[in-house]
Amino acid sequence: MEIQVLHRQGKGIHAIARETGVARNTIRAILAGKSDGQYGPRQSRPTKIDAHKGCLQERIEAAGKIRLPATVLLREIRAKGYEGGITQLKEYLREIRPAPPEGAERPLSVDELLKAASRRVKGLGVATVYRAVGALLAEGWIETVEIPGEPARYERADKGHHHHFQCEKCDRAFDVTGCLDNLRKLAPPRFRVKQHSVTLYGLCAACAP
Repeated sequence: MEIQVLHRQGKGIHAIARETGVARNTIRAILAGKSDGQYGPRQSRPTKIDAHKGCLQERIEAAGKIRLPATVLLREIRAKGYEGGITQLKEYLREIRPAPPEGAERPLSVDELLKAASRRVKGLGVATVYRAVGALLAEGWIETVEIPGEPARYERADKGHHHHFQCEKCDRAFDVTGCLDNLRKLAPPRFRVKQHSVTLYGLCAACAP
């Protein structure tokens, strides 16, 4: 039942597998009605990240409230011999790091960053914000969110694959979790999709009547 509920909420097979620990093929069978819904947890298989879990845990605990981006941690463990990719690292980080409260974070423009930072730092100028954003981009702490017709926004680089919602009234952008696995099928035959980005438009909860 849990898998069907998550599917109705718009979550894709990969997202459901991460959340429930059930194998993707089992999820497909359940959604297709080829299984009675009885399932157990996936058997964990050795991964390249296993040998580095201890140092990652220590690094995160030492950082305290500072949320180290996956790109920074990737550079550090590669210097110690890690040969895997960033996907394995991000999956492990999702297991050991608490998720931020829902709605607590969203992509911010330079103007929004300036307004938020000015509450703590008096006399802060927009040039300082641009320099800080440039430095954080160069270090891999944040990444750019491009929404057509809108100024660039920025968010943490360790959030993993997700999409966005643009409010047509207040112009704020929000994260949208989950992904539709069948988007690749929209491409013409023999076309190879490498990546995609989806933006939903409407009214946010604060602006909706």
